[in-house]
Amino acid sequence: MKTLEKVGRFSVCSDKGKFYIRWWERHARKTKSRLLAASTKTEAVSQAKELAREFMEPNETISVFSGLDPTFGEVWIAFEQEKRRRLSSERFRLLRHRLDLYYRPFLFDVRMSAFGHALIEFVRHLETLRYSKKRGHIEPGRGDKIHALHPNTIADIVGSALEVCSNAYSSGYSNVPPPKKPFIAGVTAPHNRQPKGGILLLKRLERCLKRVVDPMFET
Repeated sequence: MKTLEKVGRFSVCSDKGKFYIRWWERHARKTKSRLLAASTKTEAVSQAKELAREFMEPNETISVFSGLDPTFGEVWIAFEQEKRRRLSSERFRLLRHRLDLYYRPFLFDVRMSAFGHALIEFVRHLETLRYSKKRGHIEPGRGDKIHALHPNTIADIVGSALEVCSNAYSSGYSNVPPPKKPFIAGVTAPHNRQPKGGILLLKRLERCLKRVVDPMFET
């Protein structure tokens, strides 16, 4: 088996026209490998990078120089691995989408000890963002109708960021407890939200049924 490229401690290898990812599993004390569904080296490296996120150890991305005050980016993979097992595929895809769209540009280099103030600034940043529903991203094209993020969406994004801190603290990767959630104006509780469908009152339903039985009945 020939090694083509290294992805961290993982290796992209080829053998008889097939591509594999190989790595050393220290707990099992043996080398493991998995066949990749790739036909080119480029595809193999891309798939290997994605699989490495699943198989690496949760604290593997934390620098030895960070100690127990790692950055948001260093403890993200531990949170991602936890959510991979718990979330549906759609919810997990949304989480990864938000990683590149919101978290990586603003929070990735922030240390846990400075996360409280950074989170307040993050909320302000999210409140100023505008996006295009037509294109599905933050940078609207010319002539697009732009929208602000809904406060409930902002609360969900911020809540996930806090979960990253909480997971790092409870797992022993950080000795900094998560900060409290910043105030987000306009957030509504589920029971106060405008229903998406129409509501048919019981009395109205009774009148409709009587009209079906007796067409002469006045509603």
